[in-house]
Amino acid sequence: MLAPRGRSRYDREVRAKRAMRRGVFYIVFLILVLVAIKWPQLILRYLP
Repeated sequence: MLAPRGRSRYDREVRAKRAMRRGVFYIVFLILVLVAIKWPQLILRYLP
């Protein structure tokens, strides 16, 4: 374990924000995959 420093709380907040952003990205990616599987004609319509 690393020794707790003065900026450990700041590092934890930055890490939590990064993890939350990654979770949101994964959720959006999963929704896009589900839409592509269920309604491929929607994506084909919006693609050039």
